[in-house]
Amino acid sequence: MNTYCGKNCEECTYKAELSCTGCQSGPGRAVIGDCKLAHCCRDKGHTTCDTCELKRNCGKWLDKGSIPKQRIERRIELQKEQEIIARRAPFLGKWLWILFWLVVPSEISGIMTMDKVVEAFPLLRVPGLVLGITCSLVYSLILLRISSEHESYRLAGLFGIGSTLLEVFMLVLGSTGGLVFLISLIKIAVGLLMTYHEYKAHGESVYPVDADLSECWEKLWKWKLYSIAGLAGSVILTIISRFLGVVLLFASIIFMLVISVFKLIYLYQTAQAFRSWTR
Repeated sequence: MNTYCGKNCEECTYKAELSCTGCQSGPGRAVIGDCKLAHCCRDKGHTTCDTCELKRNCGKWLDKGSIPKQRIERRIELQKEQEIIARRAPFLGKWLWILFWLVVPSEISGIMTMDKVVEAFPLLRVPGLVLGITCSLVYSLILLRISSEHESYRLAGLFGIGSTLLEVFMLVLGSTGGLVFLISLIKIAVGLLMTYHEYKAHGESVYPVDADLSECWEKLWKWKLYSIAGLAGSVILTIISRFLGVVLLFASIIFMLVISVFKLIYLYQTAQAFRSWTR
């Protein structure tokens, strides 16, 4: 039984170990086959490597003897990867699920501290602030708790604690003054660093389980940058045209709300991806 590269399948010492059915129906078949030589032949319109003029100097063809061994090594790597995921999945699934549910009281605290709500119900402001700060602190501590699975979780947790402390400091100082403005700028920067490392950790951790979801986290970070750029641009644009500046401001705020919704969705999906892996 001949192959694309010219080897005889019946003489292959790896055939039994790999449970290989032969090149044409096994690793060399179209679409799902993993033989790079087979794909190369089909792409160039050859039935075998023998009809290719570049054969003698082709690195793929010269390396054909090691392809079965490489396939075994990939299988071993995949098995190890699966074992790592199986170990991490219950742990991450549990804590990411808690993070997801922490968003609910955090959003409630945001509503309780809105200006219109505080005007109508002044007594809600202090409980709302306490709830918000508590949720932010617990969220950051959970990120530190799962930092053993990814270094960026640790950084996100530390930046989260820093952002929470700055929020408390601003509340103590009051709502006016140049120092408060400076601290608020620092808080925005620290918050962005927290967001970056959190999204990075989520994306890279879930990649072996769901590559598409990993890409979603990467896109979400880019959207976050676009929204911040929109807010900054609205301030500059206001100098030229107040109307256009206000329009861009509202558009950026709406975009940030959309990002928050997608973060919640992706966090839910990430937690579920790990939780489903253990079932």
